[in-house]
Amino acid sequence: MSADTTTGAGPRLEPYALGGTVGEVHSDAPGDDARPLHPEVGVIALPLDGWSSQWTSRQQVLTRLARYYHVLWLNPAPEWRDAWRRRAPAREQHVPGQPPSFVVRDAAVWHSTVYHPEWLVRSVVRARLRAARESLR
Repeated sequence: MSADTTTGAGPRLEPYALGGTVGEVHSDAPGDDARPLHPEVGVIALPLDGWSSQWTSRQQVLTRLARYYHVLWLNPAPEWRDAWRRRAPAREQHVPGQPPSFVVRDAAVWHSTVYHPEWLVRSVVRARLRAARESLR
């Protein structure tokens, strides 16, 4: 992280051009312990597949967004039978080599996928998203 030595103010921002306009980016390298550029904003990613070492375009985009915002990659919830057999608690992990503002979260047992009744499906999904939102806070 480079600091502005003339004013003593936080990180120095470097201009970049995007579509004819000038914006700002962090001059820090990814994986640095710096806060994201806009720490008041959080992104909850609901990908169709779980986090893996097989790199996809979703991973590319979301890890780059983590330089600007807090990003929570929410792995798909397991089917309720598998979740109850495993009884694993919700787990969050930081991915090595990625900014600390990027977190991968596994669903808790009570946030597993159910299919009916409809009121239960909606309730479980709302609870899962509420837990994700609290995690970002």
